[in-house]
Amino acid sequence: MTPTPVANAALQQCQDQAKTIDIHVGGRLRKARQGKKMSQTQLGEALGVTFQQVQKYERGTNRISAGKLALAAKAVDCPIMWFFTGMENGPPTPLDVLQERRANLARLLETAGPDRLNAISLILSV
Repeated sequence: MTPTPVANAALQQCQDQAKTIDIHVGGRLRKARQGKKMSQTQLGEALGVTFQQVQKYERGTNRISAGKLALAAKAVDCPIMWFFTGMENGPPTPLDVLQERRANLARLLETAGPDRLNAISLILSV
């Protein structure tokens, strides 16, 4: 039996939403790991995976399993539900993602020395 166009559209919407959640959870994993000053290699060792796999989890390229997420929560010392914080109102919008990137950039700029700030200024003026 061939799926109807409506069924195909519903399936695609579910897959898109699942991917958005994977990206959100991965971003929260990265934030937690960095907050603990932990390398991807160290987190990978705690999870029993390579640092490349941690990169894929953090980007949302690969979905992290419930078991690995539980291990990650323990490794970075935060509750599992923390990874889903911000999802209460649905998946992040492109504006949410942009605002998060701006906030991350602002934090990086606050710690950059004068030489790096000058270099960044030159790059942005091109």
